[in-house]
Amino acid sequence: MALSTNHQKSRSDQAFARDQVVQVLALDGGGLKGLFSAAVIESLEEQLGHPLPDHFDIICGTSTGGLIALALGIGKSGSEIVDFYRDDGPTIFPNRGIRRVLGYCRSWLWSKYSSRTLKATLKRLFANEGTGDELLLRDSRKRLIIPTLYAASSQPRLLKTPHDRRYRLDWKLPLWAVAMATAAAPTFLPSFRFRGNTYLDGGLWANNPSLVGVVEALEMGAQLENIRVLNISTTSSTSDCLAFKAPLVRLKISAARLGKLPWASRILPLVMQANSYSTTHMYLKQMLAPGNLAAIDERMNEGHAALDDINYEEFYTRGRSAGEQAFAGLSEYFEHFAADYTPSREALADGS
Repeated sequence: MALSTNHQKSRSDQAFARDQVVQVLALDGGGLKGLFSAAVIESLEEQLGHPLPDHFDIICGTSTGGLIALALGIGKSGSEIVDFYRDDGPTIFPNRGIRRVLGYCRSWLWSKYSSRTLKATLKRLFANEGTGDELLLRDSRKRLIIPTLYAASSQPRLLKTPHDRRYRLDWKLPLWAVAMATAAAPTFLPSFRFRGNTYLDGGLWANNPSLVGVVEALEMGAQLENIRVLNISTTSSTSDCLAFKAPLVRLKISAARLGKLPWASRILPLVMQANSYSTTHMYLKQMLAPGNLAAIDERMNEGHAALDDINYEEFYTRGRSAGEQAFAGLSEYFEHFAADYTPSREALADGS
């Protein structure tokens, strides 16, 4: 009975026609590696001559991809997002000189970094440029879905724009708080507490949020054969999880010998990369119609792709190149223009 009721409920709120093409832009998590994704977007927008989101009905992003999704939702360009990573990344994750050593020592008992700088930076990024007031999730010009996790109950949570009359709560959240909630990566940053809830990084369960976007499109009336997904990765690397890294030494250790302490610093990147790969290559390729899945990824050499320590110029250059190479193969995606998104008045009517 519950299944039937849920089905009828979602169908009654559908926003897409049965024969309508629905395109999903899915942005992976990955810390500072989000510079690669931002550079891809910058490259695609330069070749298009207009914003990439014009072609997508739903945008979902996890962790650093959630930050990018939120920025795109309020009209930030790929170039502006690139500037954010280049200008603010080194201060959010200070990882040079004595601070590198201090962060390494701190990470065994507490989160490696404080979230104070990230919070201040996000408040500035997601403020109204005219008034300085904080923007809310309702202010997005696109449908957004941002995965996070309730720490207390270990339950996945999706923060959504009010694009359906059922979504009456999340739109009241400030954009900076949504970004903090999806990016609270265990061991790297503290959990994020806001209005009585404690959040952890969405990458713990949906580092590649493509399936989240597909399910949302289905709930809103789209047919599976009409859903297209463009997934932009933050790069992948080989065997990084088996390398034990200290500030001045790097050792290769057999996975069979790793215990709690060495695994503590490597398990999160491993889980995130495995989730991204399996979502694209094991699930979406089987679910979607031929030609309805495109993924932009880049293989990085071992040791070049830490969540908190990247070669900024390399990631930017590789992202630009990946965008240039992918452009011609995405022509069908760029023929589609998303209809204007209007928030649900019924959802917004609940102003409590």
